[in-house]
Amino acid sequence: MSKLTVAVVSAALLAVVFGPLPQRTALAADAPTPEEDAATKIDALETEVARLNARLEAEKIPAMWLVVGFFGQFIFGMRFIVQWIATELKKKSVVPVAFWYLSLTGTIVLLSYSIYKRDPVFIAGFSLNMIIYLRNLYFIHFGPTKATND
Repeated sequence: MSKLTVAVVSAALLAVVFGPLPQRTALAADAPTPEEDAATKIDALETEVARLNARLEAEKIPAMWLVVGFFGQFIFGMRFIVQWIATELKKKSVVPVAFWYLSLTGTIVLLSYSIYKRDPVFIAGFSLNMIIYLRNLYFIHFGPTKATND
C-alpha cells in the first residue's frame, strides 16, 4: 500500500469516527485584528440602535394617551389590591363587588387605549373581558339571588 492510500484511508476513518475535519477558510493573516473586529461589532450595534430609534419615532404616542394607558393599568391593578384586602379582612377568599367595578373600569380605559393603538389582540381581549365583568355585575345586582360578597 502506498503512503497516499494509507493517508486517505486514515483520514476517512478519522472522519467517520470524529466527524469531518474543519475547513480553513482564511489564513491567520487574513483574520481581522481585535480592533477591526470590535469596530465591526460597534457598527452593527449602532445600526441596530438607529433602527430601534426609528421604530420608536414612528410609533410616538402622545403624552395624553400614555396617561390614559397607565391610568387604565393602575385601575385594573387596583382590583387585586381590593380583593387582597377583602380576603385578609374576612380571613377567607372573597371577590368583593368593587373588584368587578374596578375590572370593568380598567377594561374600558384600556380598551379605549387599545382602539387608539389599533391593536386587534388587545381590542378582542378587553372586549371579551368586558362581557364577563358586565355579566357578573348583572348577577350581583339583578340575578335571581343576590350575591353575598361585599
